[in-house]
Amino acid sequence: MKATSLAIAIAAAALAGCSHPSRPAAAPNAQGGPTASVNGHTWHLELARTYEQRYQGLSGRTSLSDDAGMLFIYENPQVLEFCMRGCFIDLDIAFLDEQGVVVSMHTMKAEPDRVGRVAYSSGQPAQYALEVAAGSLARHNVAVGQQIHIRP
Repeated sequence: MKATSLAIAIAAAALAGCSHPSRPAAAPNAQGGPTASVNGHTWHLELARTYEQRYQGLSGRTSLSDDAGMLFIYENPQVLEFCMRGCFIDLDIAFLDEQGVVVSMHTMKAEPDRVGRVAYSSGQPAQYALEVAAGSLARHNVAVGQQIHIRP
């Protein structure tokens, strides 16, 4: 999928899943909505499009199923940094370029004090970040250089 097509697909999914920014995002809907797929595995996604949604992210969650995740969407590619502020569970993160290609990945550990002292960087420009349950990227053989297919 070309960069423009990926952006259009994500924008359509974002419009379909609008929520009030002061409320936590709803649990992903396994019966539709945006998805990310690679190597025969699909994650059902919540979208974080606004500053408030990206700031909240998956903070406060006490569990995340292997088929759920959150896609953070930025208007333009840039070096991204994430932390585990307010997180109770470990997470995997894959930073994606404008075409959905994985540029870097990390397993992010929940910090006992939940402050978010450790920063996890994309290391190079990325336009999207995909957060899923810790270990999920390895279980599904995701690697840097692979394309993750995003569907609205």
